[in-house]
Amino acid sequence: NTWKADAPTLFDNLAVALVATPSIVPLTPLYLVVDTDGLTRVIANRPPNAQVALTSDPAVFLEYFTARLVR
Repeated sequence: NTWKADAPTLFDNLAVALVATPSIVPLTPLYLVVDTDGLTRVIANRPPNAQVALTSDPAVFLEYFTARLVR
């Protein structure tokens, strides 16, 4: 237990939801690179190498997520 709590923090709930239900949020195709400083940057005018969730509807996601928790 390295998180010092009774239950782990779930950091990537939206990412997991996207695997199960890709339509949960709109995805934008972008070309991304990770710089040597660890920052992710968009490079314009390159063919996309990633699908990126730039926006989400918190109410829609919360309904989706909690419905699966109580099953």
